[in-house]
Amino acid sequence: MNKQADGSLILDLNRAEGLPGLQKQLKKLGVPAVALKADKNCTEAPPAEYWATQFHALTSEPGKARIRPDMIPHAATLLIVAEFKKDDSVKSVAYRLVKKNKVPTCAVPGIGEGVLDPSVKVG
Repeated sequence: MNKQADGSLILDLNRAEGLPGLQKQLKKLGVPAVALKADKNCTEAPPAEYWATQFHALTSEPGKARIRPDMIPHAATLLIVAEFKKDDSVKSVAYRLVKKNKVPTCAVPGIGEGVLDPSVKVG
């Protein structure tokens, strides 16, 4: 994860084993976020109430995204749900702002994809 001059963070998740490290980095930086691995067997209902996100996937690489911690409302947590291929590489990553008291402990794949913005470059 790289911090940019504007305060945004570039997340770079390549493989399933990187998910715990991503969670630790976000916590260390004080970002209210929960990173989960998508689980097709999850029976927990996804949060019904959420805010629209301002987080953008970068390029066509599903594990890269720019987030703006300053845009996360005080009462919200950034929910990051990563889905992985059989070889443990990233298939997709979804971002959603949920109420702090409504953060799930598991999530099914496809909770809502990040907004693809090919004009934003990693750097």
